[in-house]
Amino acid sequence: MLTIKRLTSCTFEEAAQLWNEGFADYFFPMSMTVDMYVRRMAGEGLSPEYSVVAYVNEQPAGFILNGIRHNKGKKIAWNGGTVVIPRFRGLGIARSMVQASLAIYQENGVEIATLEAISENNRAIQLYKSMGYKVADHLAIYRQDNESGECVHYNETPTRYRMTYGRPSDTAGLPFYKHFVSWQTQWQSLRDGGEAFLVSDSSGQTVGYTLYKRTVDESGNLLGITLYQCEADNNREDREEIAVYTVNKLFSSCTVPCKQTAVNIASTNAPAARALERMGFTRDAEQAWMVRDL
Repeated sequence: MLTIKRLTSCTFEEAAQLWNEGFADYFFPMSMTVDMYVRRMAGEGLSPEYSVVAYVNEQPAGFILNGIRHNKGKKIAWNGGTVVIPRFRGLGIARSMVQASLAIYQENGVEIATLEAISENNRAIQLYKSMGYKVADHLAIYRQDNESGECVHYNETPTRYRMTYGRPSDTAGLPFYKHFVSWQTQWQSLRDGGEAFLVSDSSGQTVGYTLYKRTVDESGNLLGITLYQCEADNNREDREEIAVYTVNKLFSSCTVPCKQTAVNIASTNAPAARALERMGFTRDAEQAWMVRDL
């Protein structure tokens, strides 16, 4: 018998085990410790109260992690992970959990539901489409391993811009800040440990920004830099140069061997994609960003 409950019925240990079993055969490694699971829930604004877990004959079989937040006056929900343990697949569990999640969204006044799915995961994408989701954009993940530790930069980098360090929340008030983007790249998901810098032109006007996070080890040594947003004012004709300046300033500061990543770069943000590719980044994966009006 299939039963759907709130994730509050699960312990952290049970939820982490479900995650690891469900993603054991995924497209790329997704394994997490209990501590990593707890940090992810807190850092990305995911809530056990809004999330659901499926039981088959009282055995945990899968879950959907959900978060709800206000974004520019609208309540938006995010499916932060759909998991079904392999031995329970083919029973309609994912569909039942999506239905339960949509009901929770509606109970809480959500106006827009969002999620991401690996583009190669056609089965999942077709399921979400059948539940009313539509593909709104495609998101690319770029990677580059700086194994030598040498500073990588463009031969010609614009110099008429200036950079000011700030907090992720400093970008939220910009008139060209991208509010309606994938959940993990929103400034709210980067409040803990995230960083930002604002780009200004020669007149002092803010013309661009980036959101990113540095990963360090227990001794404070840099392990990697991840770019989450790289945006320029759409009204500017020099968007390409602003993107080049931004990407160069962020990643050329890497003078030790470290991983360099850019996640969920929208296909509509061509300047950022081109700037990354010119700097030697390669596209590692692509996701479909899906939305559903409620």
